[in-house]
Amino acid sequence: MTFRTFLQLSDTENRSSSYTEKYKTLQSSFIYSLFVEIFYDLCPMNDIMNNISNAIAKTTIWEWLAIVSSLLYVILVSYKILAAWLFAALSSVLYVYLCYSNRLYLESILQVFYFGMAIYGWFMWTSDDDTKDV
Repeated sequence: MTFRTFLQLSDTENRSSSYTEKYKTLQSSFIYSLFVEIFYDLCPMNDIMNNISNAIAKTTIWEWLAIVSSLLYVILVSYKILAAWLFAALSSVLYVYLCYSNRLYLESILQVFYFGMAIYGWFMWTSDDDTKDV
């Protein structure tokens, strides 16, 4: 019910005892509908959830592998496990492929740099120097 409909109904009703009950019902339904309209305008949660579910459904296996290897890299580095650098290199190679195939050329170059840093990290952690500390 819109505000204009609410005003038209309230003007045409007579002032009987049943009018107050109808008025309270109309007022509560008007406030509820106003709240629902404002809520859905300010917080379109259904659209957001639909967009998220559609994006997840369109994610390829290569993207999932890149995400999982990146997460494994971060987790393993936090525990100071050497295999983390293998996952860093793997995720960088996967992201180079993904970015280049989607014509994100500068992002591909950045991922090549990250691949080089993964190789450098591997060699630094396998050396016998005292520079292995994070």
